[in-house]
This record gives sequence, structure tokens and C-alpha cells, in this order.
Amino acid sequence: MNKLAPIAIAATLLSACATTGDFSPERVVLMDPERGAAALATCSRASPMATGGFFTPSPAEITGLESDLATLLSTSREDVGPAASFAIDPSSYRREYIGYEQNGARMIYGNFLPVGMSSDRAPTTVCDGGPAFFGVEYAVADGRVSAVRFDGSIAGRVQEDILR
Repeated sequence: MNKLAPIAIAATLLSACATTGDFSPERVVLMDPERGAAALATCSRASPMATGGFFTPSPAEITGLESDLATLLSTSREDVGPAASFAIDPSSYRREYIGYEQNGARMIYGNFLPVGMSSDRAPTTVCDGGPAFFGVEYAVADGRVSAVRFDGSIAGRVQEDILR
């Protein structure tokens, strides 16, 4: 049996409810567009490049991102490590979202960190957090996650990024 099969089955069952619409500050932070550049700054993973302004994503856009992400993580041919838990239980991650423009396209960046690692400040930057910390790039018009980029660790890269 494929080691991802149980995750795929659970994610399929839960994909329709990948997010509950509960955008409580303990779990989801919508970043102020004035802090957009800081929200895109990362330490040990590749960062998206904004070529235009920043915006606050809507709850519907975030729901689309989280639903596509759960599907991607559960069906990826790669072993996605700790990030797979998001597909089963989105509340296991704190998410920080900022909308940005890239070459005229509206994109959303999500910074994902384990809920136990929550910070009172946002945006949160973690250096060498390992694969439990990751960033997601989402193309709003396509309704599709274009990249999942995992943190490195002190020992180096332990998880390959997922690029579509």
C-alpha cells in the first residue's frame, strides 16, 4: 500500500472542508498590505517576488488556496513530510496571508508554521525551521497553488519544494 494512501483518502474526504471559514487570529492572520514586503521576506527558503502592490486576500480566495493546497499535499508524488498534516487538519498550522501582484497577476503568499510555534508578531520569520515550516504561492486567477517551498534546516535541505 502506498504510504500516502491514508493521507490521500483523508484529504479527499476533507477537501471540501479544508478550511472551516474560521479565520480566528490564532490560526489565520491577514497581513496589512503596508507590511507586504516584510511578509514576503524569508530566511531559509525561496521568496516570491512582488512586482506590483499588495492587497488583503478575501476569505473566498483563502478558502480556494487552502482547498487546493490540501489536494496538492495529499496527491503529491513527493513525500511532503510534516506538511502532510495540513491536508488532514488545517488547524494544526497557523497561516499568515498577504496578496501581492507579480507581473500583473494577483497572487497570494501564505506563510505556514506549526500552531505550537505561533508568534504574537506577524509576519513571522523562522530561519532553518525544517520542513514543518513552509510557504505557499497561489495564483488567484487560476485558483491554483503554483509552489510550496519548505524551510531548510541547519543540516541543509531536507525537503524538496513542490513546483507546478
